[in-house]
Formats: sequence, C-alpha cells, structure tokens
Amino acid sequence: MLPVLFLLCLKNCTTCPLIVKDTSFKSSVNGTIFEGVYEFGENEERILSCKSVNCIYMLECTTCGSQYVGETVQKIKDRIAAHRGTTVPGKSSGNFRLRQHYACSGGYCTSFKIYIVQKLKGTGRLDVLQENSSLYKIDSSITKERKLCEDNWIRKLYTQYPYGCNDRIDSLENKGRYNCEFAKFISCKSKRKRSWGNSGVNSNDNIDISTIVDELLCYLNYDFNTKYIKLIQKLLFSFKRSILIKVKNDYLDKVFLDEKLKHEVLRRHMHFVIID
Repeated sequence: MLPVLFLLCLKNCTTCPLIVKDTSFKSSVNGTIFEGVYEFGENEERILSCKSVNCIYMLECTTCGSQYVGETVQKIKDRIAAHRGTTVPGKSSGNFRLRQHYACSGGYCTSFKIYIVQKLKGTGRLDVLQENSSLYKIDSSITKERKLCEDNWIRKLYTQYPYGCNDRIDSLENKGRYNCEFAKFISCKSKRKRSWGNSGVNSNDNIDISTIVDELLCYLNYDFNTKYIKLIQKLLFSFKRSILIKVKNDYLDKVFLDEKLKHEVLRRHMHFVIID
C-alpha cells in the first residue's frame, strides 16, 4: 500500500494542532491497535489534512482517553468546529454524550485529539450543484456506505456508550423498536443480541450484582485517573445490557440511601465516570 502523508496548516488553524499524524490508533477500552483505511480517487493526492473530506474520524479525550467515532462529507475542520462546543460548559451544540462527558468531568476533561481513521474515495458528492449553493449535491449511496463504515469502527473500537461517547448506530435495523439508550448495544445482525459482545464471554446468568456494585463503590474513593477508568470499563465491559441496568439501579440505590455518601457523591469525579 502506498504511504499516506499528513499535511498540516502553517498557522491560524484551530484543527490541525489536534490532528494526530499517525495512521495507527487503538481502542481505549481493550487496547487493540488498528491501522487506518485510506482510499483515494484517481485525481486525489494521498494526503490527509484538516481539509480532507468523505472521512471517518475518531475523537479521543486528552485526559481520560474516552473515544467517539464520527463520519463526515464535509472538510474535517468544518465538522470538528461543530464538536468543539461540546467541551465548553453551558453549550447545547454537538453530540449529547460528548457534552455530557465534558460537563460531568468537573473541569478535568477539557479537550480532545483527532484521528482520521478512514478516507473513502472521492468527495462523497455528485457533479451537480445544490440549489442556491456553491456546494455539490451529496451522493446518498456514498453517504450510506460511509455510515456503515462509521458503524463498523464504532463496533471495532467499542466507542458506544457507556464505554465511549457514541450514542447511536445508524445501520441498526428496526431501531425504532428500541426507544431507549441501550439501542446501540443491539447488533444489526438478527442472530446477535449485542454489537460489542465477545464470543468467549459467559452468559452472565450467575452474576453477583452486589459484588459488582461494592467494587464500583470502592472506586468512588479514588482520584480521577485514566488507570481507574480503564479498570471500570473492563469490569463492566462483558455484561449484557440487562445486567448493566441492574448494576446501575443497585449502585444508585446504595449511593443515595447512604446519608453520608449521597451528599458527597456529586463532588466525586469517579461517580460521574461510573455513571457515564
């Protein structure tokens, strides 16, 4: 495969300093390393930059490593401009889970870095101008392909909430049936119940919920640290959504039935990590 070059702006660009000039990246949940997939049309230079279009990108929190995968037909810098507001307290723009992540960190998480994980051939647009615009019409077939690629990276990198900041999977069939935050855990393949399960994971039938909750309560005493976030992710990662619901409910019951803890917990950053 021919090499890919990164071309960054010389000055006055707020996006270029955030772009990681590397074609490999890893899941912050399980540490698996991946190589980017880059395809270019006949008239395209093999260059990645803030002006790249028709791409899949990943945002990674510079503090805790939490990740989000997105797709865009726009220039990377234009799409990132919409995400930048998620790190600013009080802003209502951008992805909800990203806003929640930064808002609940108590000021610890303030920025992200950008990985361009995939580039599809061409611009993702037709050779026909949009009405009353200088932009060309978006090619719906390429948009569908790009969204499928986005979903694939969400599944590979395990960035769906609560392990990352993605709150939906666009290719989910019959997703209207799942009117809840757990819809993204259901695979678009009818034979599988979840998109993020491992074939070797046990059935979760004999899980001791109270033991899991007690372990989570221990984490409340730790400082906000990437090491502990990873341990919490690993603790919860293999469980079915039905188990996660029970864990969440029991955890909140124990927290807010404790007269001392319920007044302190909202000042403990690890509580928001656990809930997230």
